Amino acid sequence: MDPKTLLHLELSLVKAEAAHRALLDRNSVEQVPIHWTDFLLSVARIYGKLEKGVVGDTRATAWFNELKRERRKDQLLRYLHFARNSDEHGLEFTTVNDGELTGFVDASGQEQVSIIQFQGKAEWSNVELFEDGKRIELTPRSTKSFWVLKRATDDRYNDFCDPPTEHLGIGYLMREPVSISEVALPYFRNIILVAQYFHERTL
Repeated sequence: MDPKTLLHLELSLVKAEAAHRALLDRNSVEQVPIHWTDFLLSVARIYGKLEKGVVGDTRATAWFNELKRERRKDQLLRYLHFARNSDEHGLEFTTVNDGELTGFVDASGQEQVSIIQFQGKAEWSNVELFEDGKRIELTPRSTKSFWVLKRATDDRYNDFCDPPTEHLGIGYLMREPVSISEVALPYFRNIILVAQYFHERTL
């Protein structure tokens, strides 16, 4: 493997991790589309740099080809690929600010439950709580909006990919960009570890 490849891969991972940390910041809701784009471009760059870096290394090339096959089959990886292409080549956004989170507090001001409104539908409709057979009076507090994922389209090929519900055969709740980045990062960290192995073989 080209020795410069590893440096490019590590830099791309650093950028992806920085984008994830930014997505975790609930105080910068308006910046979510920017950080989401940064994450998509960073993980896509890992594939791009690998494709060039494995040239001439038979075993590394076979490994990279397996990564590409996995990206076609895995729901999460396929969505990241489609979302990046939609973001880079299309006009449709893959995230929209139409989620709502409303917290409810009891008479003492202690938060008891939150209701998430996702794409116009409440995921928890019953906010009644009971203690010792008595109903606890709940009062809604301020509602916060959050960005949710939507279908990624590729107008060039008239194709699309819906937000994933699983990764590597394991089910996940992935409705926000940050939930995608959280699940995806360990996969890409592992890619860098394998790339380091191939790099050390060429020293």
